[in-house]
Amino acid sequence: MFDEIINSQKIYLIGELHPQHQGELSVAKHMALNCKIHGFDCVKLQIYDAHTMPKGDLKQYLEISSYWLDEFARYCEKIEIDFTFSIFDEKYFSLYDEYSVPFIKVASRSVSNKALINKIISAGRPTLISNGMFEIDELLKCEHIWGLQCVSKYPSFLGDFTWKPVNNKVVGYSCHHHGIEPMIYAAAHGACVFEKHITPQKGFQCETEQAHLGSLQISELADLRSQLTILRRMYAQNH
Repeated sequence: MFDEIINSQKIYLIGELHPQHQGELSVAKHMALNCKIHGFDCVKLQIYDAHTMPKGDLKQYLEISSYWLDEFARYCEKIEIDFTFSIFDEKYFSLYDEYSVPFIKVASRSVSNKALINKIISAGRPTLISNGMFEIDELLKCEHIWGLQCVSKYPSFLGDFTWKPVNNKVVGYSCHHHGIEPMIYAAAHGACVFEKHITPQKGFQCETEQAHLGSLQISELADLRSQLTILRRMYAQNH
């Protein structure tokens, strides 16, 4: 699917809802609807067992039940927005087939999870991998895997921003920065796939969410797609 985007003047915009949905299905639906209204193509969750994660004892409220996931998937289908998720344990891999997600998204930290990566390589499903913590050049040799540039610092600031030229395998930017300036720069330099954390309200911060102060509030979403699309189109017309 990403080859088609690369060879067009289009962008693909992903809204990361974790952890700002606070474990509440109603909040996640509200965020997904607002992403749809403001031109996002996809919303994304994270699925894990809290005890396997850093500060896992504080994250149990973010675990997603089968019912929760079923309801959210149906809602995304109803409002016609793509839906995917990252997993952190290969035991959840079958969920990708169960929900027929359009692509797999691999968090940078999971590149070191050999069991998970081997499943992704053998499955052959379209996959995006962030490169913030590890080199992913070998993985990008797989036809079905593409990369997103990323700074794995939470939150990131403009001074942390780094950029390398895009190509047919490194296609976009996963942004943890305050503001949208890194995505604007990336679009002007050829990026076509973007991932950004979304939050219902920046003023609400649980202990497990404080690292995501760079999330975009819903009121800030309005012009993002149009700005990125214009810059992407200008780049495509001149290259």
